[in-house]
Amino acid sequence: VVLSFIVIQLIPKKYHVYKREIFLFMVILNFGLLFMGLLLTLVLMLFGLSWATYRVSRPTYEVMDFETYFAQLPMVSSKFHEGVLDVSTHKNWKNISNDEKIKSLRILYENNEQNNIGRIKQLLSDGSEEARLYAFSLISSYEKELNDNLKKLHKHIDETTVQEELDNYRFLLAETYWQFIFHGVADSHLIDFYTQKIEEVLGESTPSGRGSVLLGKIYLFNQKYNLAKSHFHNAIALGIPEHFIYTYLAEIEYELKNYNAVPQYIVHEDYNLMLKMKPLYQMWRQ
Repeated sequence: VVLSFIVIQLIPKKYHVYKREIFLFMVILNFGLLFMGLLLTLVLMLFGLSWATYRVSRPTYEVMDFETYFAQLPMVSSKFHEGVLDVSTHKNWKNISNDEKIKSLRILYENNEQNNIGRIKQLLSDGSEEARLYAFSLISSYEKELNDNLKKLHKHIDETTVQEELDNYRFLLAETYWQFIFHGVADSHLIDFYTQKIEEVLGESTPSGRGSVLLGKIYLFNQKYNLAKSHFHNAIALGIPEHFIYTYLAEIEYELKNYNAVPQYIVHEDYNLMLKMKPLYQMWRQ
């Protein structure tokens, strides 16, 4: 109203007869512009905010308690028969097609799991000639790979004079011998032979934490629990972080029926964050 009153004084004299009408016009116009300005400002602000949030997304995440919802997760069935990977107990193995057998063998071969080659060996007596031949080729291929690696490492050991490099090659040699046992390439009557080879190779090397861990795993595999325990503790003394071998020590105490000693290894907080270890953590923490 004040602005319109000031403006009306500045109009030419010939329009003074319309002062009242012009005054009202100015008041209404300025009043309308005020709200139009506010409205346009709001529209521009909303547009600017939407544009900014579109360019830089800042989503919020809902935290879900898995312990509460785990029982509600659906059961997932398999159409590929992953259970056939346990070829020794699969009752319908004979009824599975050759294609699925070969896929299963390939998965076993590529999977770095204990006794995977040993399980493939069971297929050497399968009724399908195609499956038998494929199993034989996989076993031969893996055994050849290990033997070639042994030859290379022996050559490096013979040619190397630097102690640090020599220790490294000897450890790799011992680890390769361990692969014969771990993957089931060696038959049961050869396990002692390869174990002795590993002991000899590591015995010629400078004592190290990783060598002690390897010996501990071998003795654990051979069910010589006290020897395994001694080597694992020796590995800790040689600088291997304790939590790296807690699961081995827990397994040894369990096999020795020292159940009260198991929780000190399993209840390490790191295992609460690992999906594979979480059930063990929950069982032993009490």
